[in-house]
This record gives sequence, structure tokens and C-alpha cells, in this order.
Amino acid sequence: MNENIEQDKAACCEIDFDCALDIFKEDYMRDDWSNRTLEFHLENLSVFKKFLNTQALKLGQVSPDILDEYVKNMRSAGKKKNTINGRIKTLRVFFRLLHRKGYILRNPTLALQTIKGGPQSDILPFTDNQVKALLARPDLTTFTGLRDHMIMKILLDTGIRLVELCNLMISDIDLKACSIYIRLGKGRKNRTVFFGAETRKSIVKYLNITGIAKDNDINLVLSQDGNPLKPRSIQERISDYAAVAGIKGVRSSPHTFRHTFAKMYLMNGGDPYALRDLLGHSSMSTVILYLKLFREDLYKKYRGKSPVDGLSHKNVNN
Repeated sequence: MNENIEQDKAACCEIDFDCALDIFKEDYMRDDWSNRTLEFHLENLSVFKKFLNTQALKLGQVSPDILDEYVKNMRSAGKKKNTINGRIKTLRVFFRLLHRKGYILRNPTLALQTIKGGPQSDILPFTDNQVKALLARPDLTTFTGLRDHMIMKILLDTGIRLVELCNLMISDIDLKACSIYIRLGKGRKNRTVFFGAETRKSIVKYLNITGIAKDNDINLVLSQDGNPLKPRSIQERISDYAAVAGIKGVRSSPHTFRHTFAKMYLMNGGDPYALRDLLGHSSMSTVILYLKLFREDLYKKYRGKSPVDGLSHKNVNN
């Protein structure tokens, strides 16, 4: 009996990483995941595979201690909490599947915990001056400058996610209503978001210079060779603009525009429940977090806004 157990252990240790990835992708095809979710997991697994290769380990040899070492390695490399937790989430999904299908004897992620910590360092919006500095960087005499300027305005005015921006089609934009229809956002939910007159001007300029205004079947955000622009490219360009503008103390990323949109919306008296819908959330948890984080700013803005004092400035009939 012991001999059979040892043979089973040996067989489990022989599982090939690429073969496991194929199993993972095949299982994905049967589930209702978005393509972006699969890309997210595959990207994280590629990083984990490189780590295993440096340790000369096979997939079936991964243990809780190995995973702890992997997390320590990422923290030592200065990876952000969200990045590490995203990779931990992927490993949980991956190893749970392999264990359920019998490719490994034990699931090594059962005790693997995400990194805890306050959200303040992860949710930090741009200041008004930082936004102005970013918008001033693109060269508006060039195609890429016009495009990048439009991208930042759309992100700031709508609060949409980067992947949602990259998936936008010309047909999703209504210039008359100044609205954008988001198809199958996170959680596979459709919604409508809105933009202002200045963002509309930037979109129109971009459409005119590209000549794609009447072509509803192509992506809005394109590279110079006419292909859909990748999320990574947008991340890198915003980071470059921020570096040139000397912006420090905040994560210069597309998602920071989303945080900035949320803060500005609330500071301008926007309804929290409407904000939840505009952001594409199913619950109020994130909006409540925003309210807590921006509490002091909201207090400063609305302190002294007495309803009774307001009545004294009106012509009230007794």
C-alpha cells in the first residue's frame, strides 16, 4: 500500500506546467469567465512558472513553504499589495482546479493568505494640479498626443476601467448625448457613463484626424498602425507622462484616474448610489470606502453649509 502511495506521489510530481495550463484553459472554456479574466490568470501563472524554474521545482512539488517563499520574494522585489494579492488569487484558483481533478495530491494554497493592510495606500487620487500637469504633457500636434489626451479625459470624466476603455467601439459612443455604453463590464454587466463638453471636443478632434468617425465596427483607441491599443501600452504612456511632469507620491496609472473620478464626483455633490452604478459595482462597499477615505475633504467642502442659513438668503414667505 505504501508503495502505491509513493507511486501516486511520483506521478503527481511529474505533471508538466504547460500541460496544467492547457487543463486550466480548457476548464475556462466551460465557465463564464471573460477573456480579460483568463488573461489576468495566465499572466500571473507565467510569473509563477518563472519562479519555479529558478528554484528547479516541478509543479507537483509546490508546498505551502514554497508559496510562502514566493510571496516573500515578491515583497522583497517591491511588488504592490494588489499585485501580490492578485497572484495569490490566481494560485488559489489554479491549484484548486488541479487538486479537484486529481493532478496533485494536496492543494498547497489552503493556508495561503492575502496580504492585509489599509486601503489608503492603494486608493490615492490625483490632485487637481497633477491632473492638469498630466493633461498638459501630450503633444496635441501629433496623432499619439491627441489620442493620449483624449484617453486621459475619458478616464477622468467617466471613471471606466482600462480594459473597458480598450474594448470601446465607435458605436458605443453617443456624441449627442455625451455618453458611452459599456458592454459586458466587470461582472458581465452593461451600463452607460457620461462625459462633458471638453471631453467631447477631444473625442471629435481624434475622430476627425483618424477618419474613423463613420466606422462603427472598429475600436476607438488605436495604435499608429491602426490596431487596437493594448492596456499595457496605455499604462506605460501614462507612467511616462507622469515622470516627465514630475508627479510623485501617487501611483501614476489609468486606475488612479478612476479613483480621481470617484473623489471629484463626490466632492461635486454626486449621489453615492449613482456613483456605484457609474463605476459598475454591484454593491456599495467600494463607494463607502471612498466616502471614508475622502471624509475630511468632504467635511471641509460642506462645513458651514447650514440649511437654516441657506433659508435666510431666500425670500421666504411666512
